[in-house]
Amino acid sequence: MHERLLMRRWLLHTVVRYVPAFLAGYAVAAAVAPPFNDTSDLDFGTYLPFWESYVKHLEGLRLALPVIGGVSLVLLGLLGAGKTRGSVVGFRVAAAGLLQIPLLPFALAGGGDLVGVLMLTQIVFAAVIMPKPQLATS
Repeated sequence: MHERLLMRRWLLHTVVRYVPAFLAGYAVAAAVAPPFNDTSDLDFGTYLPFWESYVKHLEGLRLALPVIGGVSLVLLGLLGAGKTRGSVVGFRVAAAGLLQIPLLPFALAGGGDLVGVLMLTQIVFAAVIMPKPQLATS
């Protein structure tokens, strides 16, 4: 019973830390992503100004948060429930690997800078920001 309570508390703290980290990572990713083509201009070599392009990239957050963020949190919950023994470093390495799974289809489709920054965000979250899990040492 005590372990369940610790697991729930860890998962709640993970969600509370993950969502702002994901939002910040997505904001950075949207800033470094290539600009959108200006469809109002007949010349195909023109791009939208930075802020217009940035806002268009941020509109993708409506889909990215549930698809990437939601799946990531489910995977972290499964990892936390299944891995009760071992080292914290091993847990963080496993988490960093699992957090790449929701991004793999986008990376394989040529997601570019936006997906690359999100992959780095997931790794930084697992390595630094994620709360320390309560693991038995042996």
